[in-house]
Amino acid sequence: SQNPEEIFSLGPYGAILLAFTDNVVVDGPGPDLTVFENAFFVGNDSSVLFGEPAIVFGSEDGVIFYQFPIDTSGPDPLKWHNVAGVHPTDGNKDPTDPSVSGGDHFDIHEIGIDTLRYVLIADAFFLNWNPMATGFDLDAVVAIHWAPSEVKGLKSDPWPDKSLHIAIGEHGGAGMGNFPQNVLGPPDPMARDTLPARPSETVTLGHNGFVFLEFEDDRIMNGPGYDFNIFENAFFLNADPDSLVAEPGMVAVSSDGFFYALFPFDTLTLEGLAGITPTNGDQDPQNPSVSGGDPFDLDVLGSLNFPSPFDAYTFQSVRYVMVRDAHQFNRFLYHENADGFDLDAVVSVNDESDIREKRRLPPNESPTEYLLFLNGEESLQLGGFDRLDVFSVAGRRVISFYRDVDELHLFTNLKGGYYFAILWNKGRIVKRRLLVVK
Repeated sequence: SQNPEEIFSLGPYGAILLAFTDNVVVDGPGPDLTVFENAFFVGNDSSVLFGEPAIVFGSEDGVIFYQFPIDTSGPDPLKWHNVAGVHPTDGNKDPTDPSVSGGDHFDIHEIGIDTLRYVLIADAFFLNWNPMATGFDLDAVVAIHWAPSEVKGLKSDPWPDKSLHIAIGEHGGAGMGNFPQNVLGPPDPMARDTLPARPSETVTLGHNGFVFLEFEDDRIMNGPGYDFNIFENAFFLNADPDSLVAEPGMVAVSSDGFFYALFPFDTLTLEGLAGITPTNGDQDPQNPSVSGGDPFDLDVLGSLNFPSPFDAYTFQSVRYVMVRDAHQFNRFLYHENADGFDLDAVVSVNDESDIREKRRLPPNESPTEYLLFLNGEESLQLGGFDRLDVFSVAGRRVISFYRDVDELHLFTNLKGGYYFAILWNKGRIVKRRLLVVK
């Protein structure tokens, strides 16, 4: 039986949806995924099995889920197929090695997909053979075959991947027929400082309307200079630089989708608002010096004083962007007839891919070999890297840093057990298994 603090009980017919955010499960030889429950042999008697079964679904996009086909035709649950919560866990073994780890294994080839990002686990109380069962107890879900998202064709790009919410204010709603696709890509290539974006390429928020966008594949990172850019429908009427038609908006960002930090702005000059600079749609949207739009620097948020407990947020990376119409501050031409902020695009200037590229070693520099010491003894030679990420078996990132660091002492704070490391080096991705012995 597992430590109760290490499991989550779904209860009869409960369900849980999990997502692999930085990586995806890929189809390899044999099983690709293991689900660990709280199954065990009562009194170490292999003929008396306690377990609480569940059925498992997988999805590539989080919209369409496919059930792993089950076979419960025999009386022995240990011989059932594609039922989670049946086989006990051997926590002392490598959880990515299904030959020794225990748990219940799944091959995504059986549901006809090549990559899996989402896992849905649903308690199957109707399959239970134990009268004392109270519902599936989830311990962990571990990928056996996996790769970073951008490696397996889940395209990494500098624009948002989904709209979480949109609230249309008064006079808003234009462009909703093409939403959210019209705000999830680059700015309209036809837009110029004298020509507004096409109506099909924007969505009008209306007075006080707002929209929440999420970057799934690559977060916005705090790098040199501006970190992201917001493109609205601003333009100069009749090519007159004194006749700007624009509709400003307030901007806030979040790293966790819970606490959003609002960029400060000046209600007189409108500095700090989006929607006040025309777009040059034929220029590189990741280069604010030529693209137009209104760029934002995450460093600005570091100078703000947030109340506790939000003062712990550093905003070195953000995943969520909120834009809210600010028509009440509009001072531009035709502002009395403005319908509200017209969002064209949000583009990251510094994203995870860019930061990795900018921090890689120069071509003529040899990587330094790093050694990992645990309890004063050398345990593993990691090799040179530009970036190192360490994950728990539950998929939680516990350490992340780049090559120019002195944080290797952080390994000494890890609990005993297995971990996974991803080393990024000159474009190569190397996976390592770590065993921490305390």
